[in-house]
Amino acid sequence: MGKSESPPEDLVSVLRTTKNRLAYLSQNDWALIIDKAKRVRFSKNETLIQQGKQTKVVYLLAKGKVNIDVSRSKVAQIGPAGEHLVRFACIANDLNEVAGRTGMGAVMGSKRLKAIAVRGHGEVKLADKPGLLAIAKWVSATMNEKHRSFHEFGTGAAMQGKNLEGGMPVLNYRMGAADSVAKVDAIAVRDQLRVKMTSCYSCSVRCKKVVHVEQQEAAARAAEQEVYQGRARVAVDPRYRIDPRYGGPEYESLASLGVNLGLDDLIAVCKSNEMCNYLGMDTVSLGATLAWAMECFEKGLLTLDDTGGVPLQFHDADAVVKLIEMVAYRRGVGDLLADGSQRASQRVGRGSDAFLTTVKGLEMAMHATFGKAGAIRQAPDALFAVFTNRVNYDNALAPQSHGVGPCSGGLLKSWMKSVPQSTRSTPGCPALGGSS
Repeated sequence: MGKSESPPEDLVSVLRTTKNRLAYLSQNDWALIIDKAKRVRFSKNETLIQQGKQTKVVYLLAKGKVNIDVSRSKVAQIGPAGEHLVRFACIANDLNEVAGRTGMGAVMGSKRLKAIAVRGHGEVKLADKPGLLAIAKWVSATMNEKHRSFHEFGTGAAMQGKNLEGGMPVLNYRMGAADSVAKVDAIAVRDQLRVKMTSCYSCSVRCKKVVHVEQQEAAARAAEQEVYQGRARVAVDPRYRIDPRYGGPEYESLASLGVNLGLDDLIAVCKSNEMCNYLGMDTVSLGATLAWAMECFEKGLLTLDDTGGVPLQFHDADAVVKLIEMVAYRRGVGDLLADGSQRASQRVGRGSDAFLTTVKGLEMAMHATFGKAGAIRQAPDALFAVFTNRVNYDNALAPQSHGVGPCSGGLLKSWMKSVPQSTRSTPGCPALGGSS
């Protein structure tokens, strides 16, 4: 995809390409619309899984007595990443409500299931309605006191605070703070790119910021008047257009596709987030996998021969945008990275596992545990598995580190005083209380 192109229409939404109706199915039937509205039914004793892979892409699955007008239904769908079995492909509900982790999009893709459309008419039954309402009332009444900043900025409001405490993953968790964090946090998004804020249903923590960028000044000014009635300003960047239908990045995406890759180009970070939404990929695992690959490339464990001539370097925002599509379609080095960092490391070898930031094969969320006493107490094995490998690889990292890192400044050592010696199952770093 060139820099000036928008997402292909068939990736935008199933609702645009499937306008047919399923009316009044019998109570126990499965029904599917496949490709050009060809209807297939299964009896009550059959299931989709038992049928095996479909020969064509499945667009709609429904069961029971329903009346589904696809143009008004809610849709859970995968994108090209799921179709190409990217290990961290996700499921997108409509366009930007994403079930992002653990590769559920690849599971749907392996079944050739493109999307599930549902239109409900019933009420959600509550186990404890008075209790739920009481909690909701407390959250509303204490919002100004407890989480007003999250309401105004979303979860990205935490970025500068995490940076100050040394808990911000930077350059593949090499450091815990970055001077550039203010360039890519939620305040920067509001000041430069945000056109509105939304949230999950009834949630006062509005993490769903919406960004809009046009490549031409005329298009931006027209959108301001026609779409936002003069209540928002649309940014302009000749490199990228960012479609507001895909929302905008929250904390995890800003961190994983931003500071953890050494990036301070806010528009490129938002473009990466938009692409992950319409291609159907988890921003956390993608960012962590790219960061692993970049550090391996920096250390000489991955070479240009391995990457097909593509340099994998920190601080290169435009290269990240190109890599995202390569991963989604498994093109070139993207085929390696599409397996996630742990499996990619197993393929590469050469000691590349020293730079993994995974727990049980899953890339960690963007919370540097060396700045969190509670996380250390709860999961010391996970902490040591991640950081002791790195320390053993290049002798404590401290001489190469700048700012806050796992073995710098005594930060982690002070936290580790509260961890019983018996839980330190992976000794190796003196800064962690183990033997060298």
